Amino acid sequence: MGHGLVNIPRRIWQASSLESSIREVERNAVTAWETKAEAEEEVAVLSAEIAAWERTCEGRDDVIANWVRELALRNPDFGGEHGSTDGRALTEDYLSSLTRRARITHNRLLKAQTNWSRLLRRTGYLYDLKSSAGTSGRTIEWKLSSPGRMTRIIPRKVQYLWFLGILPWLRKALSVLAAIVSVSIVWSEIVHNWTNPLLSLVGIAIRSTGRNWFLLEVHPSLKLTD
Repeated sequence: MGHGLVNIPRRIWQASSLESSIREVERNAVTAWETKAEAEEEVAVLSAEIAAWERTCEGRDDVIANWVRELALRNPDFGGEHGSTDGRALTEDYLSSLTRRARITHNRLLKAQTNWSRLLRRTGYLYDLKSSAGTSGRTIEWKLSSPGRMTRIIPRKVQYLWFLGILPWLRKALSVLAAIVSVSIVWSEIVHNWTNPLLSLVGIAIRSTGRNWFLLEVHPSLKLTD
């Protein structure tokens, strides 16, 4: 059944609380920063290794040397690491592996940077709401984040009512609805049968297909009664 049936309603409910959302982004910030730092270090080490191979290919004009120079252009070394070839042979198989490592490492770094940027935007948005919630002006001052193009044309008092009043309650209602659906799915898995669904969503869905349900072709002994 998976953890989604429990986790999805719980996460939606937590998102309705400003304090819970802030605590969550603060916890995630540590992991996101460490992941980004590790990815940056991997890129630096790999770029230094490519730069070391480029130095060994100086004066050469062959396929291997040109391949190394192309890698060096795509992976510039900023002098943060000192690469070493460790006496390894520069072959096409090794360069192919090095190219694949460079692509994977840069994709990992891009993903980590995107996640960090998204987390910063989320954090700024939450802190703007928190600072505005304690004011008596009933307006939101967007200092650390941006409300978006559509939200800017909405009056500030309406923004305050939406973000700090209506939206949290909508999330709570959605969480309750998701919880009801989750309970219904669990109940359906427990009680469904072929002849009497007993308020089972799964059983009712199977029964409504009639004799066209593909399982009946796989198991001919399973027959639906009229």
